[in-house]
Amino acid sequence: MGDTRLNHLGSILESRNSALRREAAVAFGKYCLSDDKVAEVLLTHICSTSWDGRVAAADASNSLLLNMEAYSGNIEDSPISSALQDVDAAFVLKTFNPFLRDVPRPILCQTSACEE
Repeated sequence: MGDTRLNHLGSILESRNSALRREAAVAFGKYCLSDDKVAEVLLTHICSTSWDGRVAAADASNSLLLNMEAYSGNIEDSPISSALQDVDAAFVLKTFNPFLRDVPRPILCQTSACEE
């Protein structure tokens, strides 16, 4: 399907007729989300000033996602994911205070969980 069809479907998402908007949203399900033009058209209408256009674009996104195939591959364990599992969240919350280095510690943390 060509770019002109996509652009036309995108413009129908902004239509005053709710039945046309619904049909355009369903028609988006025939496209592939990895196509840059599809993402561009949807992003344009998701950011629309028209409430109906934004809702129709969200419905079109839903239609795309419903028609996607399930991921059949294996999720690989990477060194980064293993390292993230070893992070001590309590220590990070207790010691991390970016952009607030000049603020005294008692103001930043007044709960018993943060006291040293």
